[in-house]
Amino acid sequence: MSRRAWRWLIPLAALPLLALLAYGFRVNPREIPSPLVGRPAPGFALTAFDATPLTLDAQRGRVVVVNFWASWCYPACYEEAPVLERAGARTATGAFS
Repeated sequence: MSRRAWRWLIPLAALPLLALLAYGFRVNPREIPSPLVGRPAPGFALTAFDATPLTLDAQRGRVVVVNFWASWCYPACYEEAPVLERAGARTATGAFS
């Protein structure tokens, strides 16, 4: 491929990405309808820190908060952690039972 073609290929390849970013910044994510709102969560199983198994099916009828945390989620995830801990402490003392 000639040098002249490469000179045009890189900017042209960036155009779809820029268009997608422009669309994403224009749309309010709270206004996008979700097909999952109002539907039961799919079942899952995991192992707790004390090595006991935990399934979502065993929690049916109870309020369950599942928080997907990521190390790159800063500052929002760091700020919400104390709020979730306080809510968990209130639940343990019977505030939500």
